[in-house]
Amino acid sequence: MSNRYMQQFIYSFLKMFKKVIAEIPLTAAAAVGTVYAPGIASVTKSGTGQYTVVFQDQYVKYMGAHLQVQAAVPVSVVAQVLSYVPATKTLVFSTLAGATPVDVSAAIVIYMEANFRDSTVTQ
Repeated sequence: MSNRYMQQFIYSFLKMFKKVIAEIPLTAAAAVGTVYAPGIASVTKSGTGQYTVVFQDQYVKYMGAHLQVQAAVPVSVVAQVLSYVPATKTLVFSTLAGATPVDVSAAIVIYMEANFRDSTVTQ
């Protein structure tokens, strides 16, 4: 369970719903730039087109993530979550061209919104 003070309430039917929002720039060499992401400890490149996000807090339940690619020039790349491991607080995502992991060849920004629940109460 995270112990971080959250700034605002989110209206949701889920108890203790949390969002972690990140701006993850990738350079034309597929390296991670300066990340803006309160609640995230680090983002590192872990393979061809693969990136590992480490969260600062451990949450009770992972509720999914949305990844959106923004580029100044047309690119045919999408970002997809591959896994989330609660014990290590890590989310792994990949940049893909079709179904193939690829390193980006143009600078892009990935906007991520990860959703969590900090309660085991379902109603």
